[in-house]
Amino acid sequence: MKTISLLYASMLLGAAVTHGQSQSTPTTPTPPAVTPPSPSAPATPGASDADKVLNKAKREKQFSRLDKNSDTFVDREEFKNARFAQKKPQRAEKRFARVDGNNDGKLSKDEWLAAPVRGKKKV
Repeated sequence: MKTISLLYASMLLGAAVTHGQSQSTPTTPTPPAVTPPSPSAPATPGASDADKVLNKAKREKQFSRLDKNSDTFVDREEFKNARFAQKKPQRAEKRFARVDGNNDGKLSKDEWLAAPVRGKKKV
C-alpha cells in the first residue's frame, strides 16, 4: 500500500513540476467531468452498436438452425425438437406462446428477433 501511495505522490509532484509549479505545493487531481448520456446512447450498459449487430446475427443463426424445413417459419414441432426445449418442455411451450405474437402456431423471423433475449426483461 505504501508503494502505491509513494507512486501516486511522485506522479503528483512530477505533474506539478511539469506545469511550472514548485514541488512544495502539490496539486490534487481534478475528477473527470460527468456528462449525461446522450439520447442516442444504447439503453443497456456496455452494449454498443457493434454488440447489437453481433447479437442480431447470432439470433438469426439460431432461427435458421431451428427452421429445419427452411420455410422461413419455426412451427411448434420444430421448436419442441430443439435441444433446449427437450430439456425443459414446459418452459419451452410457455416461451413459444410468449414469442408467437399473432398466435398462428408458428414463429416468423421478425417475431423471433423481437422477443426478449433469455435472462433479460423488456422495459
